[in-house]
Amino acid sequence: MIFVTVGTQKFPFDRLLIELDRLVHNQSITDTVVAQRGYSTYIPKNYHSFDFLPAKEFAEYYDRSNILITHSGTSSIIEGLKRLKKVIVVPRQKKYGEHVDNHQLEITNTFIEQNLVAAVIEINHLGNTIRSIENYSFVPYSFGSETLVKSVANYLSEIAMNNKGELKRVQR
Repeated sequence: MIFVTVGTQKFPFDRLLIELDRLVHNQSITDTVVAQRGYSTYIPKNYHSFDFLPAKEFAEYYDRSNILITHSGTSSIIEGLKRLKKVIVVPRQKKYGEHVDNHQLEITNTFIEQNLVAAVIEINHLGNTIRSIENYSFVPYSFGSETLVKSVANYLSEIAMNNKGELKRVQR
């Protein structure tokens, strides 16, 4: 099963849901697909979806899946890695109105650099990535090491902007 989560941001992520619907309809994806669509306006026609679920039910979908497709929320990605899932990250992008900035692209790059996930930046690559994900060889995430968490935290500190658009450090 493929589980898809778009997070809880109050922005739609229709681009991802529409492409998945197209891939299922064309039988490019034959696995069962279940998606959490959050605040997206598009409701898939060819696979099961829901807006939000209680945490316990949500976790059950993580556990039952073989592949996790997620926005670039660190919690969503790390939950997939903890459960030893093949993770495909599709970052929300400002140019599509999916977020206020492109920090999800930078977070995605942090995970890619450590060879922990696959990523789809251009949505038309999603089908090929899903079909080839089993051939990917990822580095297992070591949860005793805080390297990734520190790397993401440092990045987020650097992009915290004040009203003038200047970088400022966030106190930790």
